[in-house]
Amino acid sequence: MKIDFDESQISGTDYFDSDDAECGLPWCYVCRGAWHILLKTPQGLKPPTSINATPVRDWNEPDGWRWSLRIGSLRFPLRHCCFQPFRPALPEPNTRSLRGAVIYNAFLSRGRCSGASFFGSIEPGMQVWATCQLWLVRESGRKG
Repeated sequence: MKIDFDESQISGTDYFDSDDAECGLPWCYVCRGAWHILLKTPQGLKPPTSINATPVRDWNEPDGWRWSLRIGSLRFPLRHCCFQPFRPALPEPNTRSLRGAVIYNAFLSRGRCSGASFFGSIEPGMQVWATCQLWLVRESGRKG
């Protein structure tokens, strides 16, 4: 897992060439209260204005839970190993916390693109797909 972060955005990654991208598993870089999310977005999915992240039980994770990211009607698992530099802790039960989200997507295969991205320091072939609110939601005293 390689994510290079440059002050305010992801500048490079090997995500879009990974098996995780192929199976729809996002990666996330957390910085200054914002989640920078790498996601191979499904065709037809419109950029969101707000997304939710909720903790859910997952016994395959080291501590029995993971984040679940909801974008529109779709849910994407955010596993412990898919966070850099750290996975955010659980919010208090029955709370909602507001963060920012920047979602990155690939728009051309790496072999077909050349030159600089429109956004300057982002690697060619990657774009900011959405910038929106991210709500961390924990509804009860249990995970999930």
